[in-house]
Amino acid sequence: MKKTTIVVLLLFVTLCAAQQIKIQIDNPRIIPGAFRWDIEIMRTDAWSDLALGHCDFYFSYNHENFTDTQPSVYFLREEISSSANYTITTGHSSDNAYCRAAINYDATAGGQPFYPEVQDQWYKIMTLELPIPADPSGNTGLDWHTSASAGCMGDLSALTTTLEGSGDIAISVNLTLFQAEFRDNAVHLSWHTDSELSTLGYHLYRKSESEKSFSRLNEHIIQGQGSSTTPADYSFTDTEITSHQKYTYKLEEINVNGTVSSKYLTAVQVTDIAPSEYFLDSNYPNPFNPSTTISFGLPDASHVQLTIFNVQGKVVQELVNEKRSAGTYAVTWNGRNSVGTPVTTGLYFYRLKTASFSNVKKMLYAK
Repeated sequence: MKKTTIVVLLLFVTLCAAQQIKIQIDNPRIIPGAFRWDIEIMRTDAWSDLALGHCDFYFSYNHENFTDTQPSVYFLREEISSSANYTITTGHSSDNAYCRAAINYDATAGGQPFYPEVQDQWYKIMTLELPIPADPSGNTGLDWHTSASAGCMGDLSALTTTLEGSGDIAISVNLTLFQAEFRDNAVHLSWHTDSELSTLGYHLYRKSESEKSFSRLNEHIIQGQGSSTTPADYSFTDTEITSHQKYTYKLEEINVNGTVSSKYLTAVQVTDIAPSEYFLDSNYPNPFNPSTTISFGLPDASHVQLTIFNVQGKVVQELVNEKRSAGTYAVTWNGRNSVGTPVTTGLYFYRLKTASFSNVKKMLYAK
């Protein structure tokens, strides 16, 4: 299987004699029919007058697949596009061995150069796009490194040491949506890809707030699209959840060689999980002193009364008297009556009552 490779040779010049700006390629991805990636810079020196100068980006590639291909500028930072100091050029060599995008700087143009305002912070300066050939011939990667060249000012060897992430950058799935929604007593996960490249499939993981690590949800891999520019939708339903928990879900993309190539996170708050029928649980603890908890469930929105009675049938305390939505609830009784006085030890009853359900249970207040 042939491997189509784009090699990015970065020639970077700043306005200062010493190279104090880093440069990196970030967020490589594919969209239908094209590669797209960001170019970012960072000022590493405290000298705030350090500005963006000439930038030459050379991309070499397998010319059997990329004949007559040249990049286009999908995004250009406003401070650069609006400045008279900068012009942008793109092109390719006559032998189709490489293409080029360049930011050209003219100090005499009377505009304002771009200054990376905050030290040690990455600034996206442009996004480049390169058409994908009709047949990418297998795994397509983005490789890049530095190359010294005549006409570049400054210490190029120092520049080379500051470049980030040299080596192969896998361009794989272009994920445009990953979300989790709690409804119908389950968490419904869905994700959408605009395109995929060498994607074997996906694994889903979940972690609650009380858990330290993720656990995998799917027993078998969720099949991916391989290499495709056709949009795809995926879904998974998680029913093993608990009320009043916040869950974080992780989606891992697995490429054809079995390694994880991308990870994505989303979170969801699970509120009330509605039971299939009304219920009234035994209080806990029982016997109790000084307080106990009573749990009940509503399959539908209902007006609810939860009332405490003594052995004479007199109302001691009304814990709930209101309309509540479907769900599972827990209410604590503090062993006091309606005026706040502690009750005497002995046997008590509690009743849950709705328009279509009524149940009574007993409990013991002990010393």
